[in-house]
Amino acid sequence: MSSTLNQEAVSQRVANHYNDDEQFLKYFSFLMDFYFHRFGHYIRAKEERNDFQNSFIEYMKNVIETGYYMGDQFLSHDETNIPDDFLIRPEGLIQELIIQPLDEATNGFDQAITTDVTGTYEAALIDQHKNVATDIFQARSELAYFGVWLAFKDERDNRNIHEVEEPEGDMIGYLHRIDDLFHTDPKKYFHCLTKNETSETWQLTPSNKMDNQQMNLGLLIIQHIPKERLSKLNDLLPSLIDQETNRSELKETILINLKFHHSIRPKEQIIISQQLQEKVSDYEH
Repeated sequence: MSSTLNQEAVSQRVANHYNDDEQFLKYFSFLMDFYFHRFGHYIRAKEERNDFQNSFIEYMKNVIETGYYMGDQFLSHDETNIPDDFLIRPEGLIQELIIQPLDEATNGFDQAITTDVTGTYEAALIDQHKNVATDIFQARSELAYFGVWLAFKDERDNRNIHEVEEPEGDMIGYLHRIDDLFHTDPKKYFHCLTKNETSETWQLTPSNKMDNQQMNLGLLIIQHIPKERLSKLNDLLPSLIDQETNRSELKETILINLKFHHSIRPKEQIIISQQLQEKVSDYEH
Protein backbone atom coordinates (compact mmCIF):
# COMPACT_ATOMS: atom_id res chain seq x y z
CA MET A 1 0.00 0.00 0.00
CA SER A 2 1.35 3.41 -0.95
CA SER A 3 1.10 6.53 1.24
CA THR A 4 -1.56 9.09 0.44
CA LEU A 5 -0.44 12.18 -1.49
CA ASN A 6 -1.71 15.65 -0.64
CA GLN A 7 -3.17 17.84 -3.35
CA GLU A 8 0.11 19.68 -3.95
CA ALA A 9 1.97 16.41 -4.43
CA VAL A 10 -0.72 15.17 -6.80
CA SER A 11 -0.44 18.37 -8.84
CA GLN A 12 3.31 17.85 -9.11
CA ARG A 13 2.92 14.21 -10.15
CA VAL A 14 0.49 15.17 -12.90
CA ALA A 15 2.68 18.09 -13.96
CA ASN A 16 5.56 15.63 -14.42
CA HIS A 17 3.51 13.85 -17.09
CA TYR A 18 2.94 17.11 -18.94
CA ASN A 19 6.67 17.90 -18.76
CA ASP A 20 8.36 14.55 -19.41
CA ASP A 21 5.89 11.95 -20.66
CA GLU A 22 5.74 11.89 -24.46
CA GLN A 23 3.18 9.10 -24.53
CA PHE A 24 0.94 11.09 -22.20
CA LEU A 25 1.32 14.28 -24.25
CA LYS A 26 0.46 12.43 -27.45
CA TYR A 27 -2.70 11.01 -25.92
CA PHE A 28 -3.64 14.33 -24.35
CA SER A 29 -3.40 15.92 -27.80
CA PHE A 30 -5.58 13.14 -29.18
CA LEU A 31 -8.15 13.79 -26.45
CA MET A 32 -8.19 17.49 -27.26
CA ASP A 33 -9.01 16.80 -30.90
CA PHE A 34 -11.54 14.14 -29.95
CA TYR A 35 -13.48 16.40 -27.60
CA PHE A 36 -13.17 19.52 -29.76
CA HIS A 37 -14.93 17.62 -32.51
CA ARG A 38 -17.50 16.09 -30.17
CA PHE A 39 -18.54 19.51 -28.91
CA GLY A 40 -17.98 21.29 -32.21
CA HIS A 41 -21.46 20.62 -33.53
CA TYR A 42 -22.90 22.39 -30.45
CA ILE A 43 -20.60 25.41 -30.74
CA ARG A 44 -20.46 26.60 -34.34
CA ALA A 45 -19.44 30.26 -34.15
CA LYS A 46 -15.68 30.54 -34.76
CA GLU A 47 -14.94 33.07 -32.02
CA GLU A 48 -17.05 31.19 -29.49
CA ARG A 49 -15.41 27.90 -30.52
CA ASN A 50 -11.94 29.34 -29.92
CA ASP A 51 -12.98 30.52 -26.45
CA PHE A 52 -14.45 27.11 -25.73
CA GLN A 53 -11.31 25.27 -26.77
CA ASN A 54 -9.08 27.39 -24.54
CA SER A 55 -11.34 26.97 -21.52
CA PHE A 56 -11.95 23.28 -22.17
CA ILE A 57 -8.22 22.52 -22.09
CA GLU A 58 -8.12 23.88 -18.53
CA TYR A 59 -11.23 21.85 -17.73
CA MET A 60 -9.52 18.71 -19.03
CA LYS A 61 -6.48 19.34 -16.85
CA ASN A 62 -8.62 19.93 -13.75
CA VAL A 63 -10.63 16.75 -14.23
CA ILE A 64 -7.57 14.60 -14.99
CA GLU A 65 -5.91 15.86 -11.82
CA THR A 66 -9.07 15.13 -9.81
CA GLY A 67 -9.10 11.62 -11.25
CA TYR A 68 -5.44 11.14 -10.33
CA TYR A 69 -6.21 12.25 -6.76
CA MET A 70 -9.11 9.77 -6.55
CA GLY A 71 -6.91 7.01 -7.93
CA ASP A 72 -4.19 7.76 -5.37
CA GLN A 73 -6.75 7.81 -2.55
CA PHE A 74 -8.03 4.43 -3.69
CA LEU A 75 -4.55 2.89 -3.95
CA SER A 76 -3.49 4.13 -0.51
CA HIS A 77 -6.71 3.20 1.35
CA ASP A 78 -6.33 0.70 4.19
CA GLU A 79 -8.89 -1.66 2.64
CA THR A 80 -7.38 -1.56 -0.84
CA ASN A 81 -5.03 -4.34 -1.87
CA ILE A 82 -3.71 -4.10 -5.42
CA PRO A 83 -1.32 -7.03 -5.93
CA ASP A 84 1.62 -6.91 -8.31
CA ASP A 85 -0.09 -9.57 -10.42
CA PHE A 86 -2.82 -7.05 -11.22
CA LEU A 87 -0.41 -4.30 -12.25
CA ILE A 88 1.57 -6.49 -14.66
CA ARG A 89 -1.50 -6.85 -16.85
CA PRO A 90 -1.60 -4.98 -20.19
CA GLU A 91 -2.52 -1.31 -19.90
CA GLY A 92 -5.79 -1.38 -21.84
CA LEU A 93 -7.10 -4.20 -19.68
CA ILE A 94 -6.23 -2.41 -16.43
CA GLN A 95 -7.99 0.74 -17.64
CA GLU A 96 -11.26 -1.19 -17.91
CA LEU A 97 -10.83 -3.33 -14.79
CA ILE A 98 -10.39 -0.35 -12.45
CA ILE A 99 -13.73 1.23 -13.38
CA GLN A 100 -16.11 -0.90 -11.30
CA PRO A 101 -13.99 -0.98 -8.10
CA LEU A 102 -13.59 2.81 -8.21
CA ASP A 103 -17.33 3.30 -8.69
CA GLU A 104 -18.10 1.02 -5.75
CA ALA A 105 -15.41 2.50 -3.48
CA THR A 106 -16.65 6.05 -4.06
CA ASN A 107 -20.37 5.19 -3.94
CA GLY A 108 -20.72 6.67 -7.39
CA PHE A 109 -17.58 7.84 -9.15
CA ASP A 110 -19.30 10.47 -11.30
CA GLN A 111 -20.55 12.32 -8.23
CA ALA A 112 -17.29 11.91 -6.33
CA ILE A 113 -15.26 13.67 -9.01
CA THR A 114 -17.51 16.74 -9.13
CA THR A 115 -15.72 19.84 -7.83
CA ASP A 116 -16.76 23.47 -7.48
CA VAL A 117 -14.48 24.49 -10.36
CA THR A 118 -15.63 21.85 -12.83
CA GLY A 119 -19.25 22.12 -11.68
CA THR A 120 -19.30 25.86 -12.35
CA TYR A 121 -17.79 25.36 -15.80
CA GLU A 122 -20.29 22.63 -16.70
CA ALA A 123 -23.25 24.69 -15.49
CA ALA A 124 -22.20 27.69 -17.58
CA LEU A 125 -21.66 25.53 -20.66
CA ILE A 126 -25.03 23.84 -20.27
CA ASP A 127 -26.69 27.21 -19.74
CA GLN A 128 -25.33 28.34 -23.13
CA HIS A 129 -25.89 25.04 -24.96
CA LYS A 130 -28.75 23.02 -23.49
CA ASN A 131 -28.06 19.84 -25.45
CA VAL A 132 -24.46 19.54 -24.31
CA ALA A 133 -25.22 18.11 -20.85
CA THR A 134 -24.94 14.40 -21.65
CA ASP A 135 -21.67 14.82 -23.51
CA ILE A 136 -19.99 17.06 -20.93
CA PHE A 137 -20.87 14.72 -18.06
CA GLN A 138 -19.61 11.75 -20.07
CA ALA A 139 -16.40 13.62 -20.90
CA ARG A 140 -15.86 14.38 -17.21
CA SER A 141 -16.11 10.68 -16.35
CA GLU A 142 -13.80 9.66 -19.18
CA LEU A 143 -11.15 12.24 -18.32
CA ALA A 144 -11.28 11.42 -14.62
CA TYR A 145 -10.80 7.71 -15.26
CA PHE A 146 -7.82 8.60 -17.41
CA GLY A 147 -6.44 10.44 -14.38
CA VAL A 148 -7.07 7.35 -12.26
CA TRP A 149 -5.11 5.27 -14.77
CA LEU A 150 -2.19 7.70 -14.50
CA ALA A 151 -2.14 7.11 -10.74
CA PHE A 152 -2.11 3.35 -11.32
CA LYS A 153 0.63 3.75 -13.92
CA ASP A 154 2.78 5.72 -11.49
CA GLU A 155 2.10 3.12 -8.80
CA ARG A 156 3.33 0.42 -11.15
CA ASP A 157 6.47 2.43 -11.90
CA ASN A 158 7.06 3.06 -8.18
CA ARG A 159 6.93 -0.68 -7.55
CA ASN A 160 9.26 -1.26 -10.50
CA ILE A 161 6.67 -3.55 -12.11
CA HIS A 162 6.78 -4.15 -15.83
CA GLU A 163 3.92 -5.11 -18.11
CA VAL A 164 3.74 -8.83 -18.83
CA GLU A 165 5.45 -9.75 -22.09
CA GLU A 166 3.33 -10.08 -25.22
CA PRO A 167 2.53 -13.62 -26.45
CA GLU A 168 5.03 -14.72 -29.07
CA GLY A 169 5.00 -16.56 -32.38
CA ASP A 170 1.68 -16.80 -34.20
CA MET A 171 -0.06 -15.24 -31.18
CA ILE A 172 1.37 -11.80 -31.99
CA GLY A 173 -1.55 -9.66 -33.11
CA TYR A 174 -1.59 -7.64 -36.30
CA LEU A 175 -3.68 -4.91 -34.66
CA HIS A 176 -2.54 -5.13 -31.06
CA ARG A 177 -1.45 -7.68 -28.49
CA ILE A 178 -4.32 -10.15 -28.29
CA ASP A 179 -4.30 -10.40 -24.48
CA ASP A 180 -5.07 -6.68 -24.22
CA LEU A 181 -7.81 -4.23 -25.19
CA PHE A 182 -7.15 -1.70 -27.94
CA HIS A 183 -8.90 1.57 -27.09
CA THR A 184 -9.83 3.63 -30.13
CA ASP A 185 -10.99 6.53 -27.92
CA PRO A 186 -12.25 6.98 -24.33
CA LYS A 187 -15.61 5.42 -25.25
CA LYS A 188 -14.70 2.28 -27.22
CA TYR A 189 -12.21 -0.54 -27.50
CA PHE A 190 -11.49 -3.61 -29.61
CA HIS A 191 -11.00 -6.99 -27.93
CA CYS A 192 -9.78 -10.09 -29.74
CA LEU A 193 -12.25 -12.92 -30.35
CA THR A 194 -10.19 -15.34 -32.45
CA LYS A 195 -6.64 -15.59 -33.75
CA ASN A 196 -4.72 -17.99 -36.00
CA GLU A 197 -1.64 -17.89 -38.22
CA THR A 198 -3.25 -15.79 -40.95
CA SER A 199 -6.19 -13.91 -39.47
CA GLU A 200 -7.71 -12.41 -36.36
CA THR A 201 -11.15 -11.14 -35.39
CA TRP A 202 -11.83 -8.25 -33.03
CA GLN A 203 -15.10 -6.93 -31.61
CA LEU A 204 -15.69 -3.21 -31.05
CA THR A 205 -17.28 -2.70 -27.64
CA PRO A 206 -18.28 0.31 -25.52
CA SER A 207 -16.09 0.99 -22.51
CA ASN A 208 -17.34 0.04 -19.06
CA LYS A 209 -17.65 3.80 -18.51
CA MET A 210 -20.69 3.69 -20.81
CA ASP A 211 -24.16 2.53 -19.73
CA ASN A 212 -24.61 0.16 -22.69
CA GLN A 213 -21.39 -1.82 -22.21
CA GLN A 214 -22.93 -5.06 -23.53
CA MET A 215 -23.55 -3.65 -27.00
CA ASN A 216 -21.56 -5.00 -29.94
CA LEU A 217 -20.59 -1.91 -31.93
CA GLY A 218 -18.78 -3.60 -34.78
CA LEU A 219 -16.60 -6.42 -36.03
CA LEU A 220 -13.07 -6.24 -37.41
CA ILE A 221 -11.44 -9.02 -39.44
CA ILE A 222 -7.77 -8.77 -40.35
CA GLN A 223 -6.30 -11.24 -42.85
CA HIS A 224 -2.62 -11.68 -43.60
CA ILE A 225 -1.70 -12.94 -47.08
CA PRO A 226 2.00 -13.87 -47.26
CA LYS A 227 4.03 -13.26 -50.39
CA GLU A 228 4.16 -17.01 -51.08
CA ARG A 229 0.37 -17.20 -51.01
CA LEU A 230 0.11 -14.27 -53.43
CA SER A 231 2.54 -16.04 -55.74
CA LYS A 232 0.30 -19.11 -55.80
CA LEU A 233 -2.73 -16.94 -56.46
CA ASN A 234 -0.83 -15.35 -59.31
CA ASP A 235 -0.38 -18.81 -60.82
CA LEU A 236 -3.95 -19.99 -60.24
CA LEU A 237 -5.78 -16.73 -60.91
CA PRO A 238 -3.92 -14.86 -63.64
CA SER A 239 -6.75 -12.33 -63.85
CA LEU A 240 -6.07 -11.27 -60.26
CA ILE A 241 -2.61 -9.93 -61.03
CA ASP A 242 -1.30 -9.10 -64.48
CA GLN A 243 0.68 -12.00 -65.91
CA GLU A 244 3.63 -9.75 -66.67
CA THR A 245 3.96 -8.80 -63.01
CA ASN A 246 7.43 -9.53 -61.71
CA ARG A 247 7.28 -11.92 -58.77
CA SER A 248 9.77 -9.75 -56.93
CA GLU A 249 7.14 -6.99 -56.93
CA LEU A 250 4.69 -9.12 -54.98
CA LYS A 251 4.50 -8.13 -51.31
CA GLU A 252 2.72 -9.58 -48.34
CA THR A 253 -0.71 -8.05 -47.92
CA ILE A 254 -2.90 -7.35 -44.90
CA LEU A 255 -6.62 -6.95 -45.57
CA ILE A 256 -8.82 -5.04 -43.13
CA ASN A 257 -12.58 -5.60 -43.06
CA LEU A 258 -14.46 -3.42 -40.57
CA LYS A 259 -18.24 -3.43 -40.22
CA PHE A 260 -20.07 -1.14 -37.80
CA HIS A 261 -23.20 -2.66 -36.26
CA HIS A 262 -24.47 0.51 -34.60
CA SER A 263 -24.49 4.19 -35.45
CA ILE A 264 -21.13 5.84 -34.84
CA ARG A 265 -20.42 9.44 -35.70
CA PRO A 266 -18.68 9.78 -39.10
CA LYS A 267 -15.68 11.55 -37.58
CA GLU A 268 -15.23 8.73 -35.07
CA GLN A 269 -15.40 6.21 -37.91
CA ILE A 270 -12.60 8.10 -39.66
CA ILE A 271 -10.51 8.13 -36.48
CA ILE A 272 -10.93 4.38 -36.05
CA SER A 273 -10.02 3.72 -39.69
CA GLN A 274 -6.89 5.86 -39.40
CA GLN A 275 -5.83 4.06 -36.23
CA LEU A 276 -6.24 0.67 -37.90
CA GLN A 277 -4.16 1.74 -40.87
CA GLU A 278 -1.40 3.08 -38.62
CA LYS A 279 -1.30 -0.04 -36.45
CA VAL A 280 -1.20 -2.39 -39.44
CA SER A 281 1.45 -0.23 -41.09
CA ASP A 282 3.56 -0.47 -37.92
CA TYR A 283 3.21 -4.26 -38.02
CA GLU A 284 4.26 -4.44 -41.66
CA HIS A 285 7.42 -2.46 -40.92
